[in-house]
Amino acid sequence: LLMSKTTWKVQLLLLLIQTLAWKVILQLLAEYFLQIIKTRPWGGQYVRLFSEHFQKTFGIKFPDDTAMLGGAGYVAVMCQHITGGLLCVPSVFSLTIFPEEVAFALARHGAMAETAWEVGDMITRIYKICFTEDGRRSNPASLIFILALHHVVGILLVLPLNVYFGNSKLYHEGIFLLQGAAGVAICCQCYGFTLNLKKDSDLTQIKLISTFVLTVMIYSRFYRFGALGIEVYYILKSKYELEHLIPFYLLAMGAMSLFNLLLIV
Repeated sequence: LLMSKTTWKVQLLLLLIQTLAWKVILQLLAEYFLQIIKTRPWGGQYVRLFSEHFQKTFGIKFPDDTAMLGGAGYVAVMCQHITGGLLCVPSVFSLTIFPEEVAFALARHGAMAETAWEVGDMITRIYKICFTEDGRRSNPASLIFILALHHVVGILLVLPLNVYFGNSKLYHEGIFLLQGAAGVAICCQCYGFTLNLKKDSDLTQIKLISTFVLTVMIYSRFYRFGALGIEVYYILKSKYELEHLIPFYLLAMGAMSLFNLLLIV
């Protein structure tokens, strides 16, 4: 398990373990960040800007009584993304302090961290929508659609890719970009939400942060995402025993491409 062996049995067991673990970790982190937001002078502004960002980017309007919790959960998810991205660093950058097999195992764990969060997130939301009034209010159809676009890559592809491509640095780089770059971008964004918009120095910081985030998004979710996606597609196509994965791959990459477009535009 620690070496994330590339078999279906081990990967499914790791998915179960990580799903439960991340569910608990993210809940604790969200509660911790919620208390910080409630007690800081910039808390109200943070919630307002967080809500405006989601409404402008995805057309999602959070109910006022759930926006603060959503903003806290956003920071918690940032921590998960950064963790998953960091686990890919030894493989992506060929760090010699790690034996190659350890670096590859860490990257597989990083990929599974994303899928585990997504599986736990979807199960929780489906349960709340089906059985609670608050869940139906806080999970509008537009939000579920956006999350489906985002989650489909991890849910459809990580298990088979960990099994068949678990030692591929191309795959590890893709995970690093989608999680690590996203985590850094969310971190910068959340920091920007706390700045005083009436101060010239803070406005300058916001402009710099916005430029940096846009640059990271264009490189990681457009340029490099496309290049890696094409390379992996041709690898799948060249291996007869993996051709059955191509429809799932195209579906997942198409959904993520649409999600990336919404982020950048």
